[in-house]
Formats: sequence, C-alpha cells, structure tokens
Amino acid sequence: PSLGSRWKKEQKDINYTKYDEITKYVDVENVQIGYSIGLIYRDFFKKFKSVLKTKLNLNESEADILLLLYDHNKALTPKELSEKLFFTTGGITRLLKSMENKELLIRVNSQEDGRSKLVRIEKKGELLIDKIKTEINSLAYGHFNFLEKDKKKTLLKTLQEITKTL
Repeated sequence: PSLGSRWKKEQKDINYTKYDEITKYVDVENVQIGYSIGLIYRDFFKKFKSVLKTKLNLNESEADILLLLYDHNKALTPKELSEKLFFTTGGITRLLKSMENKELLIRVNSQEDGRSKLVRIEKKGELLIDKIKTEINSLAYGHFNFLEKDKKKTLLKTLQEITKTL
C-alpha cells in the first residue's frame, strides 16, 4: 500500500469529516512528510537496536559511545562524552565502567592534564565499530536500494536541506 493509504489506515480513530475541515488550515503534505520520516526512523532504529543486541551484544548507548570516539580520533574525556550524548555524569560513569568490563574501551590519564582521564577505544571496541558500520550500511541498503540513483540523490539533497534548518 502507498504511504498515504498506510497513513490513513493507521489513523483509524480520525473522524474524516473533521479531518477534511482541518486540512483547510493545515498543509497535509507537511504532516505526511513528517509522518513518513517518523515511520522510516522508527523502522530503521528498531531493526538497528535488534541487530546491536542480537549480533553484537551492545545497546544503543554503547554503540553511540564507540562511534563518537571513532569520529573524534578515538579519545574524549568522560565529560565531553556526557555533553555530546546528553548523559548525566553518573550515567556516563556507569556506562563507561560497563564498557571497560567488556574490554571495549579504557580510561587513561590525559597527557595534557594529568588530573583528567581520556576514554580510548580498545582493540575489541575497534572491531565492533567495523561491524556496527557494516550493519548500518546493510540496513540503509535495505531501506533505500530500491530507489533509482537519481531519486536517491534528490532525496539526499532534500534531506540535507531540511537538516540545515535544524
């Protein structure tokens, strides 16, 4: 079924007489775009979360930390991690300890400031990063490969324009 019919089907409790009145004041296409993006997001991350758990024995937060460290040359302070991922300091501390126990990362003294620690990725964590990226690529392929190349480029350009407004 088309996304529009799926959208209406999932909105069973809507009184469409009232819905038609509302559409006089609302740009329905904007609502449908937002809803479609939400469906794609939920489906993608539901599958990603499942893959993390079943194939890689990770949760989303652990994957976020590994990818963030990878993107920042494999070392950040716990404070930087908590700020970038919107964790409390207590929450990040517990998560880092758990990941250290799994030998995914290690906290080492900073050479610049001996009072602070840096979080670095261990070899086991680096191996998982490659697997995480492979799984993300696989999921993205499954979601978007049916599109022709020119449609993918147009979609990407449009989404990048939207992202710039955030």
